[in-house]
Amino acid sequence: LIRLGAKRIVCTSTMQLGQEHLILLHHARKCPHAEDTICPVTPHCAETKRLWRHIAECTHKKCPRCYSWRYLLTHYRECKDGKCPIC
Repeated sequence: LIRLGAKRIVCTSTMQLGQEHLILLHHARKCPHAEDTICPVTPHCAETKRLWRHIAECTHKKCPRCYSWRYLLTHYRECKDGKCPIC
């Protein structure tokens, strides 16, 4: 377990998953392959592109589909810790 922020304690496997999700989101955002084609880099690319579209259009603050992804993205954008184990 590692402390993240003032109160938050995160287990190392959760941090690794957060890192993997950030990498996948970044890839899907920049990937030139269309959603209906197979991406040679990751089989999750098309699904993640659909998630990006959902996140951009969703207005439900506690949406079960995108809430944790939004939290992760917000943390990444606002994190100022150069030694953050997630970012």
